[in-house]
Amino acid sequence: MMTDEIRAGARMETGLIYMGIEKPMIVGDNEGAAEEFSKIKTKFSHVSAYMTSYKGNITYSTDDNTVRKDYTAVEADKELAGLHTRGLKEPIEESVFIDQNGKKILGSVFSIANQRRCYHCHGESEPILGQLVMKLDVTNAWTAMENQLLRSSIMGAVGLLALIAFTVLAIRHFLIRRISRLVAN
Repeated sequence: MMTDEIRAGARMETGLIYMGIEKPMIVGDNEGAAEEFSKIKTKFSHVSAYMTSYKGNITYSTDDNTVRKDYTAVEADKELAGLHTRGLKEPIEESVFIDQNGKKILGSVFSIANQRRCYHCHGESEPILGQLVMKLDVTNAWTAMENQLLRSSIMGAVGLLALIAFTVLAIRHFLIRRISRLVAN
């Protein structure tokens, strides 16, 4: 399905962005991690990114006004906020399409599991250290998908009408006309 293609593209983009964030986090470089979010904000204007703690508090963000606030308090969409809450309890990598401020947004939540390389800063107590929440503006891709769907539907309808018209003409020409000649004789 076309929405799966949008999700797959967004997942690759999110994976690449996470690779940039991951290195400073592994070595415990808070300034470096904050700088990576600043770079995301500058280079990817269609992306909003939030890194939350295991309690759901925003540690890093592309929106400086949200740092140190609970993600559920700043997220207007209940479905994405619920996905975030669930991802703090169990490891998930899920996304949902939402309508926000007249745009089509793909909201993705990726739980960050505690691993041996994280113990030097976080210890072993929490199985999930937090989440990366990404909101990607997919309005253009969504509009293109809807337009393609509309074109395909119109082409299908025109093809069906042509088939019906051809069938009616063929029946008239080959069947009704011959029967009329037989009856006339």
